[in-house]
Amino acid sequence: MPNDPLTASNKSLDASGTSGLVIDNLPIAQLSRRRVNSTVRHFFLDRFFRVTPEAKQLMSYMSALSEEAYCAEWMWGLEYALWKAVLDGQLKYGRLEITPEQITKLHALSKACGGWIVFDDVIGETFIPQEQWEGMYESRDK
Repeated sequence: MPNDPLTASNKSLDASGTSGLVIDNLPIAQLSRRRVNSTVRHFFLDRFFRVTPEAKQLMSYMSALSEEAYCAEWMWGLEYALWKAVLDGQLKYGRLEITPEQITKLHALSKACGGWIVFDDVIGETFIPQEQWEGMYESRDK
């Protein structure tokens, strides 16, 4: 695709796999600092990080719950609050009382994609495999 404005070149990648990624001659960190709308960001994630449809469904559902609770696409700490609800049951989150039905849906979507969604300061919403997420969640509580 020679005329494609989104071209990626992998240089040395850090542990998150992002530091050397360049899109249209901009480092990914600069690109993400711009107010890129979620449609463009999700296109980018699909294209370069191969986010599965199941992970996209979980991402969208978590974002919708954040919107209900705080009128924010992704409230700081959302991933931890929603996982606490999955583990412990109902939870008041902002203006939202998370219901058993919502918890069941979160759990089912997480199982379907095999992980959880977290917010990365560089690339935004990011899929994390279940084992890695559980380690992150447990280490945050210590």
